[in-house]
Amino acid sequence: MTAIAAEIWKVNQKMRAMMFGPYHEPGATVKVIKVTPATDNYTAGGVTLDLSAHFPHRLYWCVPMNATCRDASTGFEQIGYVPGTALANTPGNCAGGFNPADGKYVASQGATERTASDQSAHVMYFVACGC
Repeated sequence: MTAIAAEIWKVNQKMRAMMFGPYHEPGATVKVIKVTPATDNYTAGGVTLDLSAHFPHRLYWCVPMNATCRDASTGFEQIGYVPGTALANTPGNCAGGFNPADGKYVASQGATERTASDQSAHVMYFVACGC
């Protein structure tokens, strides 16, 4: 096995803002979201993932913890997140971000988008930041 050399690319490039949203916004937090899909609710273009109970104002970013979900009996799929409606900066409110209620998770099996069957076997974890 060949070793792969790793190197530091950038250090302290406003990482707090990248990891926690705008650092000056009150209440910006990072949370891990567990998503257990229903068996047959997947539709072409993705399934709405309403995160407004966890982030009532804004969602800055949401990424899969692991982009591939695997289950021993049904194989694997790749997952992703498509953000919802972009929100404008508002005085007295969190700045920027996306509507937390209308983003979607998307999934594919190999080269094509998945079908509805057996998706409940693929529990997904997303890491999200919002306020």
